[in-house]
Amino acid sequence: MDKQMLYSILYLEVNMIAVLLVGIVRHKTRGISKMVAQRNFTQAIHAQIVFFLSDTFCVLMQNGMIPYSSTAMMAAKTLYFLSTAAMCFFWFVYFEYMQDAPFVRKRTHVWLASGLVWIMAALLVINWFTGIFFYVDPEGIYQRGTFFVVQYILSYIYILVACSRAFIGLRKKENLAKKKLLFSLVLFPIAPAGAGIIQFVYPQLPVACAALALSTLVLYLNWVDEMISIDPLTRLHNRKQLAYYYEQWSHIHEEDMKMYLLLIDANRFKSINDTYGHIEGDAALVRIAEALRLSAGS
Repeated sequence: MDKQMLYSILYLEVNMIAVLLVGIVRHKTRGISKMVAQRNFTQAIHAQIVFFLSDTFCVLMQNGMIPYSSTAMMAAKTLYFLSTAAMCFFWFVYFEYMQDAPFVRKRTHVWLASGLVWIMAALLVINWFTGIFFYVDPEGIYQRGTFFVVQYILSYIYILVACSRAFIGLRKKENLAKKKLLFSLVLFPIAPAGAGIIQFVYPQLPVACAALALSTLVLYLNWVDEMISIDPLTRLHNRKQLAYYYEQWSHIHEEDMKMYLLLIDANRFKSINDTYGHIEGDAALVRIAEALRLSAGS
């Protein structure tokens, strides 16, 4: 067995493990939450699986493991780069939701933010006729075009913006309760970015998909940990998170520093349940929670 075939088998094994890993994460998140944030998390995983599979098929075709035509190679690479842009966009929106950013409260803002994905799609169509990003030469060999790197720039802008915003939020003292979450968002792209650079320079090293899958797993574990600390109805932190917040606060403040605890009561809340039913009572709790969140600036 020659080195090229061994490399193809290794690449296939690594990427299939990555698909299996994120597939398990996708399965475990099914039905856990109907929040918009988690819908974007799911969409990011779907795009990620397409990314892994198209990448695998491209390598197998390039190394002669499966027969292909120039059209098949162009289609697989087009799908690869389009899924990259979609994946980065959905991660961006997910990050914004997890930070309770006002940006995602309006659907029009989210649609406008998806503009780079549509631009990428249009450019990939143009690429079929011009080869500005990539092409298949007369010998059937895949080649990078003059503006090949532009594809990565358009996609990674999403991640760069999201992680920069998370890093800025991490430095604000008022975000102490969200410190763990923001820290995980900042760290999320480091391993995939580093692995992507390595594979960009040394395409024979199958590390990008594995690093991305592991980062997704870490993000999922952090999300599960957060769900344990947050009330699923109101999205307010529970007693577990209060204890964590107090521990973090006590570590960065002096002993004589005072902390004030404000207790509030929702007057006549029981009458809402008795008169209109528990569904309306839940809706009232959500409105109260939103008012608290807005007034606290969190």
